[in-house]
Amino acid sequence: MSELATTVAPAGPAEPMLPRPVVIEGIQPEAYGIATFSMRFRHADPIYRFQPGQFNMLYLPGFGEVAISISSDPAAPQTLGHTIRYAGNVTRGLARLQPGDSLGLRGPFGTGWPVEAARGKDLVVVAGGIGLAPLRPLVYSVMQQRNQYGRVML
Repeated sequence: MSELATTVAPAGPAEPMLPRPVVIEGIQPEAYGIATFSMRFRHADPIYRFQPGQFNMLYLPGFGEVAISISSDPAAPQTLGHTIRYAGNVTRGLARLQPGDSLGLRGPFGTGWPVEAARGKDLVVVAGGIGLAPLRPLVYSVMQQRNQYGRVML
């Protein structure tokens, strides 16, 4: 039995403080030292949902845990995207992983952006560098409901 299997929550109702196993489906290099990991729950989780602006804790046995913003579409929570810069011990450990490997995930955490309050208004979304990755869920949400907003500038 792998170390991950003994340190994550079993299948069934989510225990919020225990990491649940996810499997890496793909890794897309974005720039030097940055990649987007696409992952899914090892056991389907029909309850998991996130809002734009939230993050997950990614747990890698032997390395630790790190907070990473969710960078995927909230309307498709079965596939989770996390854009990661390899900057510390945990993220460098994540850089060693390949599609098919597993890690633990806790979340989502944090308060989502007040997307509902922006309906009917113009939006200006500003970010630099990897700071755009946590804004991707917002952009996905706005694109799916484009008629609900005024001008949108990125």
